[in-house]
Amino acid sequence: MHKIFGIAVVACSLACFMAAPAAQAIEGDGGVRVLNAHRIGLGVNYWKTIDNIDQKFDENGFSYLASYQYVPVWFFKVEADLEYYPDLANSRHPVVAPEAFVTFGGLIYAGAGIGVYYHDSDWGSSPFYMLRAGLDIPVLPRLFLDVNVNYRFNDWKTLEWSDLDTDTIRVGAALRFTL
Repeated sequence: MHKIFGIAVVACSLACFMAAPAAQAIEGDGGVRVLNAHRIGLGVNYWKTIDNIDQKFDENGFSYLASYQYVPVWFFKVEADLEYYPDLANSRHPVVAPEAFVTFGGLIYAGAGIGVYYHDSDWGSSPFYMLRAGLDIPVLPRLFLDVNVNYRFNDWKTLEWSDLDTDTIRVGAALRFTL
């Protein structure tokens, strides 16, 4: 059931993003605000487990992501990421994790997300949840640097080869271009 829920959330999010109209800029009270902006980008996360683990397991590591973000109004963003782990929890193959976020705020923002692990043709048995806070820094008129901190509620037991149960803290950065 959780697999179907995770797949449905990601599929519905992507369908909504693709049907959204093109970006429009409006002038108002001291600056330009963007409506209906589409952003694509790439990023990297550094993650660290909360608990010490008494197994042969890396308690920290890096993951990489491709990101799509839809900004219907300047203070609200919906995001779909595909995160890639070259080596996670002593897996024999790379792990990917489709994720969806909803965030509120402008330069400083906060939000929540959901995702699910996919490994070796098998979906995780339940989704994971995340809280995020960050900075969405305009670098150039159409280029944004997103620096964020995430708390991920993990139950890695959903991965068939793992019996871990520890949450993670993540520091991430993504560079996104507005289409």
